[in-house]
Amino acid sequence: MKLSLKEILGYGIETYDQITGKIKDFLFDDDYWVIRYVDADLGFFLPERRVLVPQTFLEKAEWATQNFKVNLSKKGLTTCPPLESALPISRVYEEELNKHYRIANYWARTYNEPKKGFDKMHHVKKPEKQFNARPKLIEEKRMDTNLRSFCEILGYDILTSDGNLGCVDDLLFDSDGWEIISIIVDTSKWQPWSKKVIIASTWIEEVSYADRQIKVLLPTKEVENAPEYDPLEPINEVLEKRYYNYLGKRIK
Repeated sequence: MKLSLKEILGYGIETYDQITGKIKDFLFDDDYWVIRYVDADLGFFLPERRVLVPQTFLEKAEWATQNFKVNLSKKGLTTCPPLESALPISRVYEEELNKHYRIANYWARTYNEPKKGFDKMHHVKKPEKQFNARPKLIEEKRMDTNLRSFCEILGYDILTSDGNLGCVDDLLFDSDGWEIISIIVDTSKWQPWSKKVIIASTWIEEVSYADRQIKVLLPTKEVENAPEYDPLEPINEVLEKRYYNYLGKRIK
């Protein structure tokens, strides 16, 4: 199922012993463009306390109530290392966090699903393969992590092979594997023919966090004539074929 990250910002989370919070952000790794953590605010229970919840502990969303069940206890969630407000999240902090949850770092090779209460050490593996056209990151100083914030990249400029196009308006992900499959581009910043279009993540060439830019391997004209994205229309197989086949490259 293809879903919008912007749409589920603000959804609730609830542990199995009924501690609740709200989703404030998503952190994804920019090697594989897979969502690794949910950044949640525990609200009234612990005012001004934010925690990172590994997505592997999230169960399927209850769409009617806009809520995710979390396979953790109150103690497990509230005693995790405090989340620093400054981004990006360091690899040192991430290792400390995973040690608390008793899960191996996701860059390890083996994998077992975590059990209720994370009472045993669990191992997480990388996805079997990266995108066919893996995004090449511009080297930037002091970057000791591959974690990126969804809220941070909203508004990043999109550069085509022959000019400026627009900005990042949203990301679409596959709810089965939490893999980011495409970016939604709002062209209103640069173009008079303003509309929102889908560009598959496989078209991304470079991401610059210092310059707040994403470069895609497409000319402006190609995107200008692409089918318009309607956020109110669910992406089914017919729409998926129309969106992605136009640009000559499917998600996978």
